[in-house]
Amino acid sequence: MLFKDFHQFITNQQALDFQKVYEDQQAHLTLSSTMKELFNYLKEKNISYGIITNRKRKNTNEIKFNSFIFNHLIFLLLISEKVGYQKPQKEIFELIQGNDIYYVGDGYEIDMMGAHQAGLKTIWYNHQKQEKDTSFIDFVVYSDEELLEVVKKLK
Repeated sequence: MLFKDFHQFITNQQALDFQKVYEDQQAHLTLSSTMKELFNYLKEKNISYGIITNRKRKNTNEIKFNSFIFNHLIFLLLISEKVGYQKPQKEIFELIQGNDIYYVGDGYEIDMMGAHQAGLKTIWYNHQKQEKDTSFIDFVVYSDEELLEVVKKLK
């Protein structure tokens, strides 16, 4: 989420300082018990999942913020810098085409618009409760619990 989305204006130095703190904190992220339950469910049902990220290759170790995810069934890790496309370009989403694929993302423009343009089914994790056009989105959830509930209904 950009500061301008909240009508906040910061200097370039403040933006760099914020980015540094943000990147440092990535290593300390943990999963909620509900998200752990979701990943356990995916593993039990032998459902593959992956990650699409615009992060730089040198920062992809930070994606491993919780080895719990990587000890489960990771099917795919697409790094935009490596594949030559980045979200929201539809080409990066086209790399994961399939009938039973749902793309889950929390960004409206970067995730939902791009995935929709590539023809994927979508689940928008709208934890910020943004009011946007959702007519093209298959499911909208607002919490970990709702996401788990929707995923369990898919299979």
